[in-house]
Amino acid sequence: MLVSVFGLVVQTPVTDQELAETPDRTYDLDAFKAEQFGASTRLTCACGRSEPEIVATADLERAHRVCGRYACQRCLQEDRDAKSPSDQVSAWLAQNRPALNPHEHLFLPKQFQRLVDKDGTIMRPRRFVYSKFYDIELATRDKVMPTCGCDDCVNPYHMMRTLSPATKITPQMKEDVKLWLSKRMSHKMIQLLLETKYSCSISLRTITNLKKSVLA
Repeated sequence: MLVSVFGLVVQTPVTDQELAETPDRTYDLDAFKAEQFGASTRLTCACGRSEPEIVATADLERAHRVCGRYACQRCLQEDRDAKSPSDQVSAWLAQNRPALNPHEHLFLPKQFQRLVDKDGTIMRPRRFVYSKFYDIELATRDKVMPTCGCDDCVNPYHMMRTLSPATKITPQMKEDVKLWLSKRMSHKMIQLLLETKYSCSISLRTITNLKKSVLA
């Protein structure tokens, strides 16, 4: 690992017996969480798919980024193999899966208009991420809708799958409608607010039906 990740041909032997209960220092080293225990440092990759590595602290001072960043061998190999934007997004999602927070927005490292699945299916980024995260094959009739109101967010926890393009109302939209109705806003005004906030067109009839359900 030290050769392929850190470029260290000469390595100092270490064992986990040298680690104390509490590290002297903890810091981030690219994808690694580094915990320094005196002469030894434990490195844990953020991807959660590889075992922690114990490295001599002095060896880390001589290290350099062989592949552009510090990460476990599996992550670095994925980076090398990811030739297309779709492969890059798949690798990025797999490597950051443990860090996804259901309570925060998630944005791709780059903006993409379309991504292509392995079978050649062209998808919007949100649909692509949803499919990869939940490891499911979406049918043509399946629609992936945001539930957080942020158009650029690709957090899989902020998405919902619907079986019809007519199913546009998310739980968050219902909460907003309930709030606006309590403020005695007109249906026309609510329609405009929904279109502005969620970038989707909702009919006045749908809002009327929503009023019956949220105030029931």
